[in-house]
Amino acid sequence: MVRAGIQISRASVRRILEEELIEPERKGSLRYSKPKPSPDHLANPAAPNLVWHTDITEIRVLWKKFEIAAVLDGYSRKLLAIKAFARRPTTNDMNLLIKEAIRREGQAARFLISDRGSQFRRRFTEACASDGLKHVKSKVRSWKINANIERFFHTMKIWMRTTWMVPTQPRMQKRLEQYRTWYNQHRVLGAHHAHTPEDKSEGREPKPILYTARGSIEPQIFATRQSARGDPKLF
Repeated sequence: MVRAGIQISRASVRRILEEELIEPERKGSLRYSKPKPSPDHLANPAAPNLVWHTDITEIRVLWKKFEIAAVLDGYSRKLLAIKAFARRPTTNDMNLLIKEAIRREGQAARFLISDRGSQFRRRFTEACASDGLKHVKSKVRSWKINANIERFFHTMKIWMRTTWMVPTQPRMQKRLEQYRTWYNQHRVLGAHHAHTPEDKSEGREPKPILYTARGSIEPQIFATRQSARGDPKLF
């Protein structure tokens, strides 16, 4: 392959070799099965604490680099736990973060979705199983099944651009806890139609805005958010 000038990664070769080979429809032709779509019960859970997402991202504050790990509920988008590290978190660090999310929610989810990072291998899967979670890994180079937490990290990084602080791990953790409270209790998500993550998780309807017009009429106005052509920046 090298002599022929073909450039292909080891992961791509492995993925091709693992594809299910279907019997040829006619002699001399081969057809491979298309990748199956993500299960709907994982991508669109029907209840809170059914599917959780976890991942790690990197952010920089001035000259300092931090690793941020988070756990998110797939149904309500509620931020269950978030932790700042001055170094790359280990498998034990991620296990402790999952236990913190379980402690705060009072129960474990049925599924926990992550990517295929070095922290999410056999020991992590075994620790999840001991806590009652089934660990599900996303496919290589596929972000759709774990898109909720990827979108959360995007929102968090936009917030971090306007945040000024001394770049130390304790101060970063304090800011992230403040951000968790604001994100869960006050930030309205477009996907929830004027609901905050905690409203969605607990099944609460947002209180209407009441005002009096001409002394007698009191219309009820519900705040909703819409976007043009699927772009959340175009209201």
